Amino acid sequence: MNPSEIPKLHIPEIIFREDGIVCVDHGYARTLTSEGVLEVLRIRREFSLKPMPLMIKMDGRPILDPKIISIVKSAEYCEVTPAVAYVTSSWYVRQLLDTYMTIQTPSYPLFVFEQEEEALAWLSRFVPAK
Repeated sequence: MNPSEIPKLHIPEIIFREDGIVCVDHGYARTLTSEGVLEVLRIRREFSLKPMPLMIKMDGRPILDPKIISIVKSAEYCEVTPAVAYVTSSWYVRQLLDTYMTIQTPSYPLFVFEQEEEALAWLSRFVPAK
């Protein structure tokens, strides 16, 4: 793929659930950029500065911008992210996440699930008390 063909901004569907969990659905995204991750963070922080667990849904074989790692390890990201659950059926995405968790251990709990219901049940323990 020619670098000029790679989109600079992919904004996934973002849902602020009533149970206090944020759902970010990338779907079958071809490219995840640092600009897109920063835009999701901006939208999350605009909605609330209160920490909210994050469920990220993603499938396919996405191309990832290496700058994303520094963003998800930043203080700005971590202060609003008490835990992250990825939901995917993609072997490729699971391998990317396994490698990331081995080499760049996140500072918040992170787990990978195949079913959304399992992810939501796990994330519910990280929703701050009202």
